[in-house]
Amino acid sequence: MLSADRARRLLTGLCILAMLLPATAVLAAEDPENDLEEVEQRIEDARERVEEVDGERTVTIADLERIDAQLGILDGKLAELQSELAVAEAELGDAERRVAATTAELTRTEGERNATQQALAGEREQFTRRTRATYMYGGTDPTIVALSTRSVADFTRAMEYVQRIVEVDRDRVNQVSGLVRQVEAATDELEALRAKQTAQQQAAEAQRDDVAGLVAEEEEVRAVVAAERQKRQLVLNQLDSDRATHLAMISSLEEESDKLTEEIRRIEEERRLGEERRQQEEEARRVAAAQEQEQEQGQEQEQEQEREQAAASRSSSGGGGGGGRGGGGSPPPEEAPASTGRMQRPADGPITSRYGYRVHPIFGTRRLHAGIDFGGGYGAPIYAAESGTVISAGSRGGYGNTIVVDHGGGTTTLYAHQSRFAVSGGAQVGRGQVIGYIGSTGYSTGPHLHFEVRINGAPTDPAPYL
Repeated sequence: MLSADRARRLLTGLCILAMLLPATAVLAAEDPENDLEEVEQRIEDARERVEEVDGERTVTIADLERIDAQLGILDGKLAELQSELAVAEAELGDAERRVAATTAELTRTEGERNATQQALAGEREQFTRRTRATYMYGGTDPTIVALSTRSVADFTRAMEYVQRIVEVDRDRVNQVSGLVRQVEAATDELEALRAKQTAQQQAAEAQRDDVAGLVAEEEEVRAVVAAERQKRQLVLNQLDSDRATHLAMISSLEEESDKLTEEIRRIEEERRLGEERRQQEEEARRVAAAQEQEQEQGQEQEQEQEREQAAASRSSSGGGGGGGRGGGGSPPPEEAPASTGRMQRPADGPITSRYGYRVHPIFGTRRLHAGIDFGGGYGAPIYAAESGTVISAGSRGGYGNTIVVDHGGGTTTLYAHQSRFAVSGGAQVGRGQVIGYIGSTGYSTGPHLHFEVRINGAPTDPAPYL
């Protein structure tokens, strides 16, 4: 059997160990659990953004397909118009060539007409001179020719000669006159043909210009549609980039989530082992208490027997005196003062945000706000809400500079975003003692105190405790 002194020492050591181990496990679990919740929320946000991007991509792809169809129609129309333009330009070229050929033929014909007219003028001049000479000199009068001959044969030959000359002159004049009429008729026909072909050329030019105008308009419309498609393609490229970025973020966050989950499993295992140790320690404490009670009862029985023997001895010796125990026993133990059940406000400033779900001021997502925020300026004092042991004082991720105080019985309080500490880890602090100063470290939008109350590591509303 253990002595009372050794039992007390063992009990005290086990109590301290029981207090420290669960508190340490709870403390270690606080950050991973909060970080896991934050990572999972960020994964959910990223997945929602991927869904939004997929929706936008679907709309953009539909726009691109519609624009591509429109471009196909425009390209078909443009090809038809360009084909019509080519035909119109070919017809215009043919018309220009016909006009040029007709103009050349007209120029040649006009040259022939001029030459023929000049020849006709020469023949007429010669005929006129010969006629005038015959009239003046009588060289062609048959009577004169007949009288001037010496014989009938000479007369006959002379008459035949004169007749042939006259016939030749008349034939040449008639021939040249006919040529003149033919050339003039050909000239008139060519001028009419040239006028007709010129009108055709002008019509072909007008047709070409009309088709060219339609081609220009269609090309302008296509350029506008193509520019719109380029914009949509740029939007799709950006959406693809955003989607890839968010998918990569999700992959990275899932890896981080797996690591945090594994860390939480490890912490929960440590917590389970700590709980087993605590139960073993409680059993040891119960056994030690039973042993101590047994020893105290034995001592009381021995003292009672001694008092009874002393009383019997006084009675046998005739000694009077009042009976009773005469104050020889130990005074009853003094009971501890009853707790008020309420903690002190940890800061003097007003409450700016209460416990519960809200939209996170930095991440913009709806999540649990696991404590109460107190407003205050930089350097305003922070008080311990209740007496206890500082089991952590340091930087804790999004919490910034944070102190955790263990009050026993599975209750801890947390004081986050501090600018600096007034105590360090392991210190014993009293209710209302200054433990730090308000700041804006960690995920914070301004100076304030984030205060939490945790029961067995789980956050709860601090309001009922204040």
